Amino acid sequence: MPLYAYQERVDVLLRAGRNIILQAPTGAGKTRAALFPFLDGWRNDPGAFPRQCIYAVPMRVLANQFEVEYKAVVARFATSHGLTQVNSVCVQTGARPDDRKLESDLIFTTIDQVLSSFLTIPYSLSNRQANLNAGAIISSYLVFDEFHLFPVDEHGNGALATTLAMLQFLKGVTPFVLMTATFSEAMLRRLCTLLDAEPVVLTQEEIDAIPSQQGKQRRYRYLADELTSSAIMSDFVQHSRKRVVVVCNTVDRAQALAQALRSEAAGLNLHIELLHSRFYAGDRNQKEEHIRHEFGADKRAYQWGPTILVATQVIEVGLNITCEVLHTEMAPAAAIIQRAGRCARFAGEAGEVLVYDVPRREDGSFNFAPYLDPKPGKHASEVEVEGQSKLCERTQAAFAQLPPDGAVLNYHAELDLVNVAHEPFDLRLLDRLEANRHNLREAIEAVLKQQDRTSGRDLIRDIDSRTVIVHPNPTPETVPNPYRYEGISVRRNALLGWYSRVQAIAMELELDWVVKLAVSARASATEASEEPEQRQRLETHWLALGPSTIAEDIRGACRDIAGSSLIAVNPALVQYDQQLGFRFEVGTPAEVAETTRPQRHGDDFGPIQRETYREHIAGLYRVYTSTLRDQTAAVQRRFESHLGLDSGHLDRAIRLMFAVHDLGKLDQVWQAWAHTWQVRVTQLRKDKDLCIDAAYMAAHTDYDSQTEWAENNAIQPRRPPHAAESARAACDLIGAMAGNCDALHVALMTAIVCHHSSTFRYHHGPFKPVSQHARTAFNEAMHQVGLINDPVLLAARKTVAWQGFEAAEGLSDHLIRVDRRDQVILYLLLVRILRLADQHSQDS
Repeated sequence: MPLYAYQERVDVLLRAGRNIILQAPTGAGKTRAALFPFLDGWRNDPGAFPRQCIYAVPMRVLANQFEVEYKAVVARFATSHGLTQVNSVCVQTGARPDDRKLESDLIFTTIDQVLSSFLTIPYSLSNRQANLNAGAIISSYLVFDEFHLFPVDEHGNGALATTLAMLQFLKGVTPFVLMTATFSEAMLRRLCTLLDAEPVVLTQEEIDAIPSQQGKQRRYRYLADELTSSAIMSDFVQHSRKRVVVVCNTVDRAQALAQALRSEAAGLNLHIELLHSRFYAGDRNQKEEHIRHEFGADKRAYQWGPTILVATQVIEVGLNITCEVLHTEMAPAAAIIQRAGRCARFAGEAGEVLVYDVPRREDGSFNFAPYLDPKPGKHASEVEVEGQSKLCERTQAAFAQLPPDGAVLNYHAELDLVNVAHEPFDLRLLDRLEANRHNLREAIEAVLKQQDRTSGRDLIRDIDSRTVIVHPNPTPETVPNPYRYEGISVRRNALLGWYSRVQAIAMELELDWVVKLAVSARASATEASEEPEQRQRLETHWLALGPSTIAEDIRGACRDIAGSSLIAVNPALVQYDQQLGFRFEVGTPAEVAETTRPQRHGDDFGPIQRETYREHIAGLYRVYTSTLRDQTAAVQRRFESHLGLDSGHLDRAIRLMFAVHDLGKLDQVWQAWAHTWQVRVTQLRKDKDLCIDAAYMAAHTDYDSQTEWAENNAIQPRRPPHAAESARAACDLIGAMAGNCDALHVALMTAIVCHHSSTFRYHHGPFKPVSQHARTAFNEAMHQVGLINDPVLLAARKTVAWQGFEAAEGLSDHLIRVDRRDQVILYLLLVRILRLADQHSQDS
């Protein structure tokens, strides 16, 4: 299938080294435009374009949908072009942790996963491996879809701001595309300047030339009335509708409206469907599958009769559906245009978008929840902050200018509405981002230095929702792992409002507790070490909050709930069914729902087999040449150009890093520990074939953490550290490889120091190598990586610390500084390559 003109433009610009901000209407092929350069790049030199693509979306459900569609697309592309390598398409989200280390070729994920990985606080990995995933972000081609939905708060913090800061940080190294249908002109123009990106905005002529856009007609009409079931039914009957979509701003209103429609439709041949965020995953997936079928392009396949779909913002993006008329509550203009993308979506269709006012509060003002302004006094430094309520008011005023019978708007006319409503809001937002850029950079640097996960609230998403599970009696014994239970995401204010209201009912029912909060604490275990198998365990305790009539107690409990991320609710106080979903109503107690989701097992890498130093380095090199070299070839080439290094310099540096990363294990005490343990494991397994002799320079011993942890931990002398010692021993050799490139020198040193942990160690222990055996083992390792005769390293090899050294605070001048961009990027790239090669070196 040939590319559209704008898709070809995207391809040409990306291949020329330009980054892109793409704006096109829904259904116009933005995803194909973004992915074609990546897929087509597999036919060419791996250094020309990244061999890995990370496709970020604002919501989990989008990641799942893209994966289903593009697994087939990738397979067809690979077959038609004779490619056998591109076969790895995965989803990585909190609900589907299929690729926690970001190793697949094409990864559909959420922006939260991308940013947490880049900031070295990955949501998918433990603190021990916090520096593992950032290199994947750096070396990949990045696509950010529905960018306008990335969260940002009134103070200029959040995923949108951090994404922009990240892309500025990676400028010239990591190619990217930002995509949306509904940027204001001001936002688009300023972002292109900020990111030095090329805008690709479709002209109306280009849109009209796309088959999926031809003959479409959407009429918008504003009704200065509240959205009610009677208004929907009146329009349905008057125009003999077949497919209708209704969008409410809150789950509660959507549930109430669906119930009212079912009452009014009693006895009629009319199907009422409801979709929102408070369904269990299985029920929601089933609903979405039915909805895609019953509201899809092929109307001959419909099996339901006339149908009204009531939904919330969950349908704004992702669902490829259409309808004859869309009723929507007032919202920001961009959101309304996104919702309208589910009406007359396909070629040749005509439809109406009816925009209604939201309900009013007791004081007469419009209740635009969840599009709210900041609370007064929340940020004392803010003199005037305009929030989304004002944006809704401007949208309301813009729609009120339409003729009483409405107006047909093409895509650019829709964008004119967005410009009118959003431009002042966007300009203020961009000004706040600009004013906050120094604070944001300092916050990012602090996280990179300390891996402080609590900072994710400001830098990624100040989560307004809480995860709720239903259980009759959660205790450490009955619910040792709350993540076995399927949760429902509930907005904080809705949860707190229910908790305050339900107190009297809970007392009438004589309940002991209303909610219980999950509190995680570390179980007693050994001190964290460089070895991955000694990870500390987490235990969950439960804080019960009982019913009360004392206002202060209720307020205190609300503060506790607001500060908790996972909450168990008493099933006697809530309901759940497949028709309406989860609701805060008393009636039939909600049932407990366990999930079959695979559970994480910490950092357990499975049994380890003994191997010599030479064998271990050969294993790393094998992993690198089989996958990691091609996967990182493009970023290596870009960074060599940026740093003024010769072609292939980084490849040689990586091979040296492999050879020296475990030099500290050639120490006498380390080898004594390894030999002592190997004798013990031979006894435990009663297998004489496990014996090793005195000349055996071990890099690993036989070990199974599931059955031998206690015995291993009891061996004396205790296993000494080796990572910082390895870097210190190889410092001169690394300096020779780096030459005049200080960034390469400190990045290599830091990657070796941090190849088992993300924590910087400025102190190193003593190193006393095992006589001639150590030198022989090292020379064999250099031969394995092809550097035994490297002329630059021949002289420096003699300066490896074969005479040994004492413990000292000797590394502070040899490690990266987080305020030095090139050092940070190169370190994160190198440490990922080293850690992945190390972890996979024994894979069969």
